[in-house]
Amino acid sequence: MDRVIIELIARSLTLIAIAFAALFVRANVDIEISLKPFKVHIKKKVVR
Repeated sequence: MDRVIIELIARSLTLIAIAFAALFVRANVDIEISLKPFKVHIKKKVVR
């Protein structure tokens, strides 16, 4: 029984982690879209 409970908790945690990852990815996309000019400058500095 303990293993079943642990597996259920692990599955729920993985689903929550995937949901948070998706939200962060969407937030990063929005930030990249809103800060495109800054991103260009940052990329140029990094290339140099």
